[in-house]
Amino acid sequence: MSLQNKKTLKVYEKVAKNYLENTIKANSLYKEGAKNAKKELESLIKNTFRELPSESKILEVGSANGEISKYIKKLGFSVTASDIAEDFLNAIRDNGLEPIKFNLLTDDFTSKYDGIVCWRVFVHFTKEDTLKALTKSYSALNNNGIFIFNVIDRNCKTIDNEWIDFPDIYHVGEERFFNYYSKESMDSIIEKTKFEIIDYHEILGENGVKWLVYVLKKQINSELKKYIEENVFPEYEKNEVGHGINHINYVIERSFELINENNLDVDLNMVYVIASYHDIGHHIDSKRHEIVSAEIMSKDQSLNKFFNKKELKIIKEAIEDHRASSDKDPRTIYGKIVSSADRNNTIKDCLERTYTYGHRLNPDLTDEELFERAHDVLLRKFGDNGYAKFYFKDKKYEDFLKDIRKLLSNKDKYIKIQRDYINKLKKENKI
Repeated sequence: MSLQNKKTLKVYEKVAKNYLENTIKANSLYKEGAKNAKKELESLIKNTFRELPSESKILEVGSANGEISKYIKKLGFSVTASDIAEDFLNAIRDNGLEPIKFNLLTDDFTSKYDGIVCWRVFVHFTKEDTLKALTKSYSALNNNGIFIFNVIDRNCKTIDNEWIDFPDIYHVGEERFFNYYSKESMDSIIEKTKFEIIDYHEILGENGVKWLVYVLKKQINSELKKYIEENVFPEYEKNEVGHGINHINYVIERSFELINENNLDVDLNMVYVIASYHDIGHHIDSKRHEIVSAEIMSKDQSLNKFFNKKELKIIKEAIEDHRASSDKDPRTIYGKIVSSADRNNTIKDCLERTYTYGHRLNPDLTDEELFERAHDVLLRKFGDNGYAKFYFKDKKYEDFLKDIRKLLSNKDKYIKIQRDYINKLKKENKI
């Protein structure tokens, strides 16, 4: 945390009461402007968080009197208000909320959130503070989490920053540090993070100050995603159906479910690439496909645009380590994620994949022989002492294990169920 911010926080601890009183005066003096500013902010929050499920967890940093958090709660979200000064915390409690004392730059997040709002907070941050705050917030968000913040437009001022106690109704009795940003300078800071800018607005404040408003999202880099979809996914048409594009999309989705459920602090872009490439070489050599797939990925020069050498090394190792039958644990958390996500968690997937893969390896076997083989494969993989390992807490997988083990305990019943299901897929021309 910068010295400027540290001193400013001490100011707020002393003058929070004055700040709250002067906010009421400002809203009264700039009645129409304050009303419009509030309306614009509420509309922004409502439209931005519309895609989030109800009861999603939202954190507001620097809540002051808690009015914004109160509105977020009204929308049906689980909101946590926060600030640093006791007078602010008491004002939030007076608004019917139970806040936490939290400093974005120095305190650790104790929970993951689906959305974070920092309204008129970054005005006191240096560029270094801003980068740190954005980086920490990215890690504290779930996949597809949203971050809203604003700064004062540099074009409104003749200087980049200043220590000031405004002479009018914004006077609080102590000078505070203010930093002003152009869109270009703020964009350059955001580019150093993993956030994607999904919306941008310029809003005129109640006192004529122009605010630059950013909506960021924790998601896959759109350019990387487009490259993978256009150049990597089509290669899966060469694989048999059990290791085709549907399976890849499943592993991608499961990877992100595991990240969210276990609060894992990882690079989503790296996870996406690992899951996207992990079976790409299956049609070339199914028995060594993890090695072949890793080699194909490492030769893709286009990925150098998105990752450094260290990251590419981790991606390669994770692809090599993803097979359940390996006698060694994955070397990194990334390998553990894709290895776990690669495990089936539905009976139907097992019935289809063991049949189609078995048929490809042994085209001369009858269906009944393939069903026998499938039962043996699944028993060795998912039985009580099976080799398939799972590295994270996951209720879906735990429930699946109970179901598949129960089914495998009766071989005749298993074969009948697989026979009926495979015949159904054949009639529907799905295999």
